Amino acid sequence: MDVNGTDTTMQEEIFGPVLSIIPVDSLDEAIDIINSRPQPLAIYVFSENEQFKEKVTRSTRSGSIVYNDVVLQAGVLGLPLGGAGESGHGQYKGKYGFDTFTHFRSSMETPRWMDRIVAVRYPPFTSSKHSAAVRLTAVSLPFDRQGRLLYSRRVQPWLGFFTFTVIGSMLVSIYLNSHPNAWLQAKERFLQWREM
Repeated sequence: MDVNGTDTTMQEEIFGPVLSIIPVDSLDEAIDIINSRPQPLAIYVFSENEQFKEKVTRSTRSGSIVYNDVVLQAGVLGLPLGGAGESGHGQYKGKYGFDTFTHFRSSMETPRWMDRIVAVRYPPFTSSKHSAAVRLTAVSLPFDRQGRLLYSRRVQPWLGFFTFTVIGSMLVSIYLNSHPNAWLQAKERFLQWREM
């Protein structure tokens, strides 16, 4: 009881019947203490307050986080077990352990026609190629620093689908207008197929 960060029991992980308690005046102070030390294997939060639990979850990093219990996560099938940073690397148990010890090798073959699309990588390097390269490599995460999903990232997947649908519809419409019998032929083939 009443230990501080320099005490012997706070220098290494304790796998035994000793529990070090550091008194704090606020949740923010407790979070500061957690974040000033190497990432723990687990954080155990005892509270029924959802905002309290959410704040601890979003403000700290650890191998796992458990609410209103201790060590239980180690025995739950389907939950990965592992540390983060100095408390360990990778996740273990079941498929998670298999994935940790398996190397997923990337493989890619680029067709020759792609050279026109990625021509920005070849000299001469002009300002327009530079601008295109910046656009191609501008990658951002789909959430802000608080973990909230950004509006543009929520809409973005639908924009691609919408664009594909509009262009596809236009191409089908152009084809059908230039080939008046195409629709009837397709309908007849479909009916023949159904009768088989």
